[in-house]
Amino acid sequence: MQRVLNSTVGKLTERNDAFKAMRSVGATLNRKINVLKPKEFTGTRFASNVGNFLWGIEQYFRAKGIMDNATKVNIVVMYFTDVVLLWWHHKSTNERRGGTVIGTWVEFQKEFKEFSELILQISNLSEKKTLFFFMDGLKPWANMSCNLEEFKNSQKP
Repeated sequence: MQRVLNSTVGKLTERNDAFKAMRSVGATLNRKINVLKPKEFTGTRFASNVGNFLWGIEQYFRAKGIMDNATKVNIVVMYFTDVVLLWWHHKSTNERRGGTVIGTWVEFQKEFKEFSELILQISNLSEKKTLFFFMDGLKPWANMSCNLEEFKNSQKP
């Protein structure tokens, strides 16, 4: 009888220790970790900057515990500006019109790297040229509307 009692006490002690360990791990995971946010990405003239941006964003995802593909894509595009933001705007509206859907983080990285390689091939992409290419991609009625607004603004004293 004593042997059974000692065995039971030993098992309960082991379970109690395991429970305490799990509770301390859970408390550690639930603490908020201050993670620096990634810097905005405007596009670049250097291939290494693209790789560094993607590596940095991966570190951010790991630190924040972000694992979901759609969440990763939705977060990374929040750090796009300028030409890269125009690219993403076109890409996402194309998806809504039945174009290719980027379904995974790996697919996004592939598309993003392909776009970045094209940008690197352009020697001098000024703001005016960027605006021209953007306007050229608009539907005719939207392009006309933008041109009309620009004309109205130029007529103001």
